[in-house]
Amino acid sequence: MTYFDSENINIVDDLLNRACIDKTNIKTDSRQVLPGDVFFAVKGAVFDGHCYICDVLKKGARIVFCEKKPSGLTQEELKRVITVNDVREALGYTAKHVFGNPY
Repeated sequence: MTYFDSENINIVDDLLNRACIDKTNIKTDSRQVLPGDVFFAVKGAVFDGHCYICDVLKKGARIVFCEKKPSGLTQEELKRVITVNDVREALGYTAKHVFGNPY
């Protein structure tokens, strides 16, 4: 798992910089994912984004942040999946990266 310590923040920063992410590319709703988007598999009260990881990868999501990888992914798909301890924390960090630190 990736935790947001100083070493892994640099790795995630580099990945986000290379992916050219902007605010329109950040998605938590699998139905809205377009090629090149970053998907965050958030578990909610009704839906669990982890159930849609395979779908968003097939739709062309560039990066998927999740807390557990689903089985049955190809090696190519696994390269686009980042396992983190807390998806919501990763979403917040990515938003900070994209929007800058407004505070």
